[in-house]
Amino acid sequence: MGDRNFVRSRLAEEAGLRSGFGFPIHARSQVVGVMTFFCREELPPDQDLLQIIAVVSSQLGEFVKRKYAEKELQEAEASIRFLYEQEKRQSEELARQNLALEQAKLELQAANMELQRLASVDGLTQIPNRRCFDKKLELEWQLMEREKESLSLILCDIDFFKLYNDHYGHQGGDECLKQVAEILASKAQRAGDLAARYGGEEFAVILSRTDVQGAKQIAEAIRSDLKAAAIFHAASKVSNFITLSMGIATTVPATGLSIEELIGQADRALYRAKLEGRDRIVDLDLKIEFQRPKGVFSDDCERS
Repeated sequence: MGDRNFVRSRLAEEAGLRSGFGFPIHARSQVVGVMTFFCREELPPDQDLLQIIAVVSSQLGEFVKRKYAEKELQEAEASIRFLYEQEKRQSEELARQNLALEQAKLELQAANMELQRLASVDGLTQIPNRRCFDKKLELEWQLMEREKESLSLILCDIDFFKLYNDHYGHQGGDECLKQVAEILASKAQRAGDLAARYGGEEFAVILSRTDVQGAKQIAEAIRSDLKAAAIFHAASKVSNFITLSMGIATTVPATGLSIEELIGQADRALYRAKLEGRDRIVDLDLKIEFQRPKGVFSDDCERS
């Protein structure tokens, strides 16, 4: 009771305590705790007890060190888990963003392809338009020039189509154009072939690696399918059904010849078909015709 450093002497006196001892717990060179024991009996200092307590203190210190280490390990694991989960969330978010970006990219590509298709397709007949025809003919001309293969062009014109429109109306005329376009497209299925709406009631068929005989066979097949379709044309002057006049030009692209001359030759062949009575096929060889004097055929033939 006389120890001035013992701040709880009053409480000890009230509890009847007469003896006590305490010892620190060391961990990591620091005092992390103190344990104190009290007794109501007055006991002298016991060196054996103090030595045992010193061992216990050391063991407790090691225990506390392990607990600190476990706590730090748990905190480290929690931190790693947090970082892992955070990275996982970021990776998942990045994956979602990449997926959304790829989806947007695919949608943009699809939209661009659709725009290109719309820019290259005739809105009424849904076959390639004049713009697409021009690009395809130039491409095939260059390819056939390199490969020294024949290139054929068929220009087709629906006979007396103006009379058909006047008789059946524009809606009926539109349906007629669609049916004719479908027949032409069915005969141009190879990679180098193309059936296109050339303008108004005129159509064109590009046939790569096709000589004049092959082109004539295709033209005859078109006539046969058109005849089988039996599109009634009461106002026609050559038949009770829709017919075509077709002009064929064939050449092996080479120096001294041009796409314009091929088109012009097919156009002249078409005019000749009209002059000879329509509903027929006329073929001209560009190489032969190119050597003839200009102005053999009249360009004043009525197109309708």
